[in-house]
Amino acid sequence: MTDRIPIAIIGGGVMGLAVAYTLLDRSEQNIVLLEKNEGFGLEQSGSNSGVIHAGFLYETGTLMATLCVEGAQLLYEFCRKHAVPHQQTGKLMAATKKEHQNELEKYLKLARNNGLQDVAIISGKEAKKLEPCLEVSSALHVPQSGVFDASFFVSTLYKKATAIHNTPDLLMKACNVVRVEPYKDFFRLHVEQSRGDTPTWQLDCEILINAAGLYSWDIAKMISPRLPYEKQYLRGEYYQFNRRYDLFIDMNVYPVPTLVVLPDGGHFLDLGAHLTPKVGPDERGNTSVAKEVLVGPIFIEVHNPQDYRSTTDRSEFYQSVKSFLPALKEDDLYRGHTGIIGLIKDQKDFIILKDDSYPNCIHLLGMESPALTASFAIGRYVADMIT
Repeated sequence: MTDRIPIAIIGGGVMGLAVAYTLLDRSEQNIVLLEKNEGFGLEQSGSNSGVIHAGFLYETGTLMATLCVEGAQLLYEFCRKHAVPHQQTGKLMAATKKEHQNELEKYLKLARNNGLQDVAIISGKEAKKLEPCLEVSSALHVPQSGVFDASFFVSTLYKKATAIHNTPDLLMKACNVVRVEPYKDFFRLHVEQSRGDTPTWQLDCEILINAAGLYSWDIAKMISPRLPYEKQYLRGEYYQFNRRYDLFIDMNVYPVPTLVVLPDGGHFLDLGAHLTPKVGPDERGNTSVAKEVLVGPIFIEVHNPQDYRSTTDRSEFYQSVKSFLPALKEDDLYRGHTGIIGLIKDQKDFIILKDDSYPNCIHLLGMESPALTASFAIGRYVADMIT
């Protein structure tokens, strides 16, 4: 006999967990979340730079802009309430050339239009007061930005979601959805389980939420083979350095972004190799900026979402930031982590939609940055689509 449940969520990264958390918080108890890995948030959610974005990089009115601004406040609130290591460091977009001034003006206008009234363009002298190791001609100062421990956040989100109704069995690890059969008013999920006494089983659900991250396109194609979108993967590689008395960064520091057009026609906004301080507990147990500072990511297009190699030479990272961080020497850098992001070709916004053929299925596609920051707002947005 096949089990049947009102709502199933495929994917236990931060998107799936945020949707589950929101639904459980709204007293919806009849849900199941299926995560194929042995833990939650092991792919895109746990391999990023941990930046809390403010929402000034995205066109006004897009989901990215609206949900990022809303989600950042919700994320800060959750981190404060549940002791997730975080710090509202602020961000500087560093201009090193006079021609960058027009770009700073553009992003200042976007910030104001998106509701961020405290953002301002400051001089190089003012920027140096905030970050003494920087050398810039001017900068956009975004005080709303910050950093947090993304892996700690994911584990906390899971714990708080299961504690709402004491339903840990509803959020299931090591359960890989290998096939989806859509019917008129329900979906049949075929699941392979790598632990337990039942290696394969089936589940019927009335509403399906596809939050499968890197594999959301593949799940979507199981349901609607004619879906018009194409997937794309980018590997982000990082190096890092350790703070010292003459080399330290306390804020997020970004170069002026550029729009990158990929060889096959796809494109994305490249924020450049930026500087992101990590956060962690100090000797008193309080959250503070840690000694490590990330440099990156530098993106490379890949075709395998499991290709986590690090192939970019250290010199490329050094060259990308030395113009505004002259105290850094190439030998200061050592290899950091890598991560994979899943894009939808030729899309500049999140794709959160009901399936054209099966409107009781909601797809979350191309959930690239700032999806992590926007996670709680995305959870609310999807829950509202259901109700």
